[in-house]
Amino acid sequence: MAYIATKKYIENKIKIELEETEKEIIKEQTREKIVRLQELDKQKSEFTSMITHELKTPLGPIFGYCEVLTHPKFRNKMTDEQLDMVKKIENSAKTLQILIDDLLLIQKLVLGKITIKNEKFTLKKFIQEIIELQNNIIKEKNIKMQFNVDDITLNSDKLRLGEIINNLINNSIDFVSENTGLIEINAHKDGDKVKISIKDNGIGIKKEDQSSLFTEFYQVDTTLRRKHGGTGLGLAICKRLTELLGGQIWVESEVGKFTKMTFTVLVDNNRINENNF
Repeated sequence: MAYIATKKYIENKIKIELEETEKEIIKEQTREKIVRLQELDKQKSEFTSMITHELKTPLGPIFGYCEVLTHPKFRNKMTDEQLDMVKKIENSAKTLQILIDDLLLIQKLVLGKITIKNEKFTLKKFIQEIIELQNNIIKEKNIKMQFNVDDITLNSDKLRLGEIINNLINNSIDFVSENTGLIEINAHKDGDKVKISIKDNGIGIKKEDQSSLFTEFYQVDTTLRRKHGGTGLGLAICKRLTELLGGQIWVESEVGKFTKMTFTVLVDNNRINENNF
């Protein structure tokens, strides 16, 4: 009996030790995989940054030549058709520049290489200036704008806040119809934050798509991507920038009726980011 008991004890001990060894092996393999994935992710980010910088370099001469060709000295020698071609080249280059800038920005955000630079400014005037920059397309599509913004002084990063608002307004402009489009912009103080919302009467977003909207490279519909373009980075950038400014962003939408993007930022954002831009 003692022999049998000893044998069982030894067998159980060996079994436990084997299980523990197997667990340690799995843990080590998991750690190695995590390290490898982190390395690959870093390499991917560095490669993307390098490629986007290389893609951006040729844009300078393209814009330069377009500017020369549209100068009165040369413009008068060109036909309307030729001028239209130059304009199309310039517009395509601008689209490419926006896509490249988005890729560069998302990489900096992912790698934590964005510095927040706070300054004091009036929110109402700031948003009005952003809308004025969009005046041409707003008039071209005959979009109605409603503006209800409190006169609030912010201490925040003007550049980054502008990127968020610009992105959201551009989305609304893209997805509303000509002549019947309506965009409402509201901003009010909410405790130590300001709540800003941009609502449009565009095509709306399906409920099942809303939770993924702020994911990098996510787009709700391939048909819409072909029609409106874009990389699917705009809202992901908005989310990360909003968090850097001490707030959050969310969406409310109903297909065929409206989309309302709301985000908050700190009124006084004293957060200091030590990373290099």
